Amino acid sequence: MSCQLQAHAAFERPRAASSLRRLRKLASILFGGVTQGCATTPMAPFAGPNPSDASARNPAVSYRSTIGFFATWPPVEAAAWKKEDELVSPAPNRVPESKS
Repeated sequence: MSCQLQAHAAFERPRAASSLRRLRKLASILFGGVTQGCATTPMAPFAGPNPSDASARNPAVSYRSTIGFFATWPPVEAAAWKKEDELVSPAPNRVPESKS
């Protein structure tokens, strides 16, 4: 009987230890997140010049037309739409007829 208790205790200890390790890992992740969340903001912006600096250089502004690449096409005669539709439509799935 004592052998069964020892075996049971042997299996219980690693499970408790692994849950304790998980709890410590979670606590360290939460602590790290809280400390990073309370950190001060950086002094300089990450991208581009400081917007509050009036003497900061800005890139040149250029104009691009939204219809600059527009091209006119000559009128075209309409094709037979049924024939064109049959060429591009998928083939119908034929269901085999039952022999009754």
